[in-house]
Amino acid sequence: MNTVLVTIHKFYEVLCNPATEIEIKEGDFVLIKLKFGEELGMIKNFLESEEEIKGVILKKADQKDILKYFGIKEKEKNYYKRFVNFIFEKGINNLTPIACHYSFDEKRLICYAISNKKMDLTSFQKEFGKMVGKRTFFILLPARETMAKIGGYGPCGRRFCCATFLKELPHVKLRTVRLQGLEEKREKITGFCGRLLCCLEFEKERYEK
Repeated sequence: MNTVLVTIHKFYEVLCNPATEIEIKEGDFVLIKLKFGEELGMIKNFLESEEEIKGVILKKADQKDILKYFGIKEKEKNYYKRFVNFIFEKGINNLTPIACHYSFDEKRLICYAISNKKMDLTSFQKEFGKMVGKRTFFILLPARETMAKIGGYGPCGRRFCCATFLKELPHVKLRTVRLQGLEEKREKITGFCGRLLCCLEFEKERYEK
């Protein structure tokens, strides 16, 4: 069987191998064992990869596992509210909380936030961990890559290019903006990620001609 890509959270995917011969397919929920504990995730696809295998699929999830999974999701919502309030109360700038992941074994809490700047949040991470009584990790994600996973609709009314067909996100330069005469319309050419719209790069060749 090929390597299995398992989605644990929209920002958290791992490559796994089954511990034994079990019948699994895309969309199945499975219980996996990682270095730091157990997680429950959904099989995204099967692929051939030489990347490091980080998990072992223990079994296909049963009804009891699924019920616990949705209970965990409810707890995540509460942790996320506390995470947002914590960031606001501490006045941490250049940081946008976007999600929390509470591990299936209820031992770890991973807090995701958007930031385009490198920040040392070690002390805040420890403080929040003591507050919620869990081993906590703060993970910072770049805005463009994050919005590609979250998805949404652009000013054109269509789904984000980065969330549909774009495999590599283009680096849009200010030269492209000037070429199209859009210097004074910054608010109209900025995406939800806060960066210049990728589609500006699509039209660059036309303006160059």
